[in-house]
Amino acid sequence: MKAKRIFQTAVLVLIAVFLFSSSAVAADKALVYADKISTKPNSIFFVPVNVKGNPGLMGFKLTVSYDKEVLSLPVVTRGTVTQGGMLNDSIGVTDEGTFDIVWTNDSAVTSDGTLLVLSFNVDDTDAKNTNLKLSYSQNDTFDESYNDVVFDCKDIDISFGGEEISNAYVGEIKEPDYSDIIVSVDAALKELNFSLVNEIDPDLADKLLESANNTLNLMTGKENHFADVDSLVSGYKDAVAKDFVNTSLEAVDPDIIKSAVSDALTQVNAESIEKIPEDKKQNFVQSVENALKNQAADIDGISDTLSADEAIGAIAELDGENAEQIAQGKKVPLKGPENSTVIIIVAAGAGLIVIIAVAVIVVLHKKRKLKNNEEAIKK
Repeated sequence: MKAKRIFQTAVLVLIAVFLFSSSAVAADKALVYADKISTKPNSIFFVPVNVKGNPGLMGFKLTVSYDKEVLSLPVVTRGTVTQGGMLNDSIGVTDEGTFDIVWTNDSAVTSDGTLLVLSFNVDDTDAKNTNLKLSYSQNDTFDESYNDVVFDCKDIDISFGGEEISNAYVGEIKEPDYSDIIVSVDAALKELNFSLVNEIDPDLADKLLESANNTLNLMTGKENHFADVDSLVSGYKDAVAKDFVNTSLEAVDPDIIKSAVSDALTQVNAESIEKIPEDKKQNFVQSVENALKNQAADIDGISDTLSADEAIGAIAELDGENAEQIAQGKKVPLKGPENSTVIIIVAAGAGLIVIIAVAVIVVLHKKRKLKNNEEAIKK
C-alpha cells in the first residue's frame, strides 16, 4: 500500500508540473490568421498569413490543409517575420491537400506582421467558397529559450464571387526575394497563357510587366519593383538560378552533387567547367540537371529558362558552394520518420522517482524540441 501511495503521489506531482507548464505557456499565445479572400475561378490568389501578439518566435511548424478538388499548385514565400532563418515546406513530398511549413532562426523575432505568404491556383470550379485550415505542431513551435509558443490558428475563408482579387498586403514593405520573383513572374506567365519567359509575345510584354509588379505588390507591399521588361527577365533568370543552387544544396548530399558535375564533365570530355566545348554545353547542363532532379523532385530545371552559358554559370556557383560544404564536412541527412520520446515511469517505491522523473521530463522536453524541429526541416 505504501508503494502504491508513493506512486500515486508521483503521478499527481507530474500532472501538477504539466498543468503548471501548460498554464505558463498559455500566456504566450499568438494569433495566426489571414483576412477573408475574394477571388475568381481560373486565377491565382495570394494569402498573407499574419501573426499578432508574437511573444518571440525562433521556430515553428505549420500545417496547411486545403480542398485539392478546388485549389492546386500551392506556393509558400517568406513574410516580414520570416525574412531571416531557414524556411522549408513539404509541397511535392506530402500528398496533395496538405503540406507542412517549417521555419527556424538563430534568434527570436518579436515583431508582429506577415508570417508568410501562400498562393494557390483556383481551378475551374462551381464551388462558391472554400477555406484553408491552419494547424501547428507544439513540439516545433518555440521561443529563444525553447519554451513553447502557443498558436491560435484561424481558418482562412475564400469566396469565388467572380470579382478580381481583393486581398491586399498587410505588414511592413519588404524587398522581394528570389522566391517572390519566381512566383510573381510565373503567375503572370500563367495569366497570359505562356509557360516560359523566353516565349512571351513582345506585344504582351507590358502586360507581363504590369501583372508581375502587381503580384509583387500584393505579396511584399513593394510597388513597381521591375522598372521595365528587360529588368524583369534578368531578375527572373537570376532568381531561377538562385533557386536551383539553393534547393540543390539543401536537398542533395554534397558528394552526390560533386559526382553529378564530375560525371557530366566526363560525358562531354571536358577537364573543367571552363573548358566545356561550345557544342557540348547544353548536354552538360542537361546531364547535371537530370542527375540532381533524380535525387530531389523539388529541384526545378534551369535549361528551359536560362541560356547554356547562364545555366553553366549557375552550375559553377553550385559546384563552388558545394566544395565549401564538403570542406566543412557537411552532409544532407536522409529523410526519415519523425522521432518521438516516450517516457514510462515505473513505481519503485521511493520518493526519489518524482525528482528524477521531473528532471528527465525537463531535459527531454528541450531535446525533443530541437530534435523534432530538425526532423521537421528534413520533411
